[in-house]
Amino acid sequence: MNWPEVFKYSVMAFLAYLMLFNVLYVFVVLRRLRETGHEVGFLALVNTLQQRYVNSYLEILNESDKRKWYNRILKHPFVSAGSFWLIGMLAMFASRAA
Repeated sequence: MNWPEVFKYSVMAFLAYLMLFNVLYVFVVLRRLRETGHEVGFLALVNTLQQRYVNSYLEILNESDKRKWYNRILKHPFVSAGSFWLIGMLAMFASRAA
């Protein structure tokens, strides 16, 4: 097993997940909180406060909205990150087999 290649694909999968989570956070979570009248300040962009805003966002959703794919990623960030890592590993093994 080529460990530098494993590391490269792991990092790529992790960065893809980070980009997706942050795009969803800024354009879905913060926007919806502002629309519903929650006060969202500059500190909402600080990583340590993200989970608090995500939890507030998930509380205002109805059942049909909670089932959407992007809300599942926001609700279960560790499972989603593991899934992206697994996809990265599968891509690595597929590229080696080709």
